[in-house]
Amino acid sequence: MQNRETPLQLALFDAYFGEAKNPAHPQVLREKAIEVGLYGDAAEAIARSDQYANDVRAAEQRFMETEVNAVPGIILDGRYLISGARASRSIWRHTRGAMCLVGLTRSTPPSP
Repeated sequence: MQNRETPLQLALFDAYFGEAKNPAHPQVLREKAIEVGLYGDAAEAIARSDQYANDVRAAEQRFMETEVNAVPGIILDGRYLISGARASRSIWRHTRGAMCLVGLTRSTPPSP
């Protein structure tokens, strides 16, 4: 049952953008959980409960504080935001710049 987070995220993404379904709806979450090999009943029960409400609100607050306001939003090292859809070259340039800033590489950040 481990390592199912990415397949579930992709299935929920497809439900929303490909099937016009609400991924927040407990029945949709149940269906997609089963598709990726998770326990559908458990997924639905979690969606209907407030078990993780505080965790979700805390994550939302972190994203608001980092000014995530576009999809996709890529956060590097919990500090650097690449906002919005970009070409792979642009993502690499920004990633490389962040790596320089945190000391993961010795070269200077690339120019924009």
